[in-house]
This record gives sequence, structure tokens and C-alpha cells, in this order.
Amino acid sequence: GGADDDEYGGEPMFSLDKVEFRPTSSIVHMAVCNNVVVLALANCHVFRLHLDGGTEAEDIEVSRRPDDRIHKLHLDPSGKHLIISLASQENLYLHASWGKPKILPKLRGILVESVAWDAANTSPTCTQEILIGTANGKIYETLIEATDKGFVDRLVGGKEQYFKQVYRLPTSAAIVGLRAYRFPVKLKSQQRLFVVATTAQRLYQFIGGPTFEELFKYYTETLPSFMEVMGRIETSELTVYSKYHSLPKCFAWITAAGVYHGDLMFGSQGPTQSVVSDPSCMPYPPPSSAD
Repeated sequence: GGADDDEYGGEPMFSLDKVEFRPTSSIVHMAVCNNVVVLALANCHVFRLHLDGGTEAEDIEVSRRPDDRIHKLHLDPSGKHLIISLASQENLYLHASWGKPKILPKLRGILVESVAWDAANTSPTCTQEILIGTANGKIYETLIEATDKGFVDRLVGGKEQYFKQVYRLPTSAAIVGLRAYRFPVKLKSQQRLFVVATTAQRLYQFIGGPTFEELFKYYTETLPSFMEVMGRIETSELTVYSKYHSLPKCFAWITAAGVYHGDLMFGSQGPTQSVVSDPSCMPYPPPSSAD
């Protein structure tokens, strides 16, 4: 519970259920999508749980090096594709059907802070085109295939190498939030993309296409529109609300000033316009004074 039941038709807005699980080490990060929960543990293991109860919880070793630690987990909307980012700037990929992650050599030396997955992707073995946001303000485009040949060809060193930088923010701040969506269109030739990228202080919007490369090419000479908040915060995050395989309706962005939130309206916007509608900032409650 936690909300007024009458306001929501007698149903509580939130519910709390116990999960029968005892981690073998402290939890350092967590991601949940499509009834799949992945937990990063301090001992550099990942626990994968299925909330539908279909399979047993899996304990997956990521690294045996004693100084390695998991920085972040990035799970796609289907719960099938997982990128594991280590503090050592090593990155690994784990598919839902695998019991062991594989190193992503093309991403070596990059601290991955955020991933924009293809929200409309229906392939169980391929991520389709995705964007990688880094700790120094760079955005890369790549694609990961869970088949052995596809994985090697695209991200290890075959003929179809596919990993390229498509943009760098005007500042070198960490991209802590990154999302990408397609505008609804009748013809594929009219396809346009919307990308939102957040740092601790700025929210950037990019509109264009039909490819990521074409979208970001426009902004090499034109600054993207952005909103800025003052103050510093150690942990910032971007969250969007959308149903599975649907466009998002609203967003929330954690900033030093409070939780900045608003609606997302997909229409006929151009590169210099905004998808964000009715934005406002909900301030944090004042700290309670000690008795």
C-alpha cells in the first residue's frame, strides 16, 4: 500500500511482496524488466531471477579477479539482453539463455553509464541498433547478436565490425540517462527518431533520422536543445514510463533541485523542437530535524 485506495478504485498504487532470495554478498546494483530481475553483487557475481517462477535463480560469475567490481547493469525491455559494465572499463554481454557472459572487446576502455535499447525490438537473439552513453559524454552506436557467429563478426573483429561513435555532448559530463524511440509514422521512409540524454545537470533532446548517424550529424554544427538545473548531485537517473513495445508517456529525472518530470508528446516536431510537455520540478521534502 501507500496511496489513497479510494483514488485508485480501491486498489493500492503500490504493493510489496517478499521474494525468497538470500544473496551471497551485498547488492551493489539492480535492474528489472519484463519479470526478470538481475542483481549485481559485491563479489562480482550476477544473480538472475524470474519473477514468474519459471526457472530457478541463477548465480553467474562475472570475474574472478579480486579487484574487479560491477559498476552498472543495463537490461533491455525484454529482459533477454544484459550489458555488464565493470569499474575497470571492461564490459560484458549476457544473453538470457547463457550461463556465462562474454567480453565485448570493442567496448574495452569505456565506462558505460547508460544504454538506449530499441524499445520496439522483437528479436530474441539480436538487440538491433542501440546507443551506449559513457562517463565522458560520448555516445556510441552498436548492435549485439547472441549467436556465436554474429557476436564474433560484429564485436570481436570479423568483417561486420559495428561499433562507432556518433556524438559527443558539448560538455564531457557522464551520460547517466539515455533513451531512444521512433516517432509513429505510416511510411518507413518518413522514420524519425527521438533521443533523450541526461547528465546530472542537463537534459538534451535530439530529433531526426532516419538513422542514428543522420540524426546526430545534424547536431555537429547545431547545439541540441536542453534543459539545465543548477546544483550538484552524486547520483542522477532518468526513468520513463511506457508499456512494453509502446511509446513512453512521461518521464522523471532525478536532479539536485528535485525530481524533474513531464509528459512526452510525439507529433510533428523538428530538430530544434521539444517532445517534453508540461515539465515541472517536484522539490525534495526538507530534511527532518533531529529531536
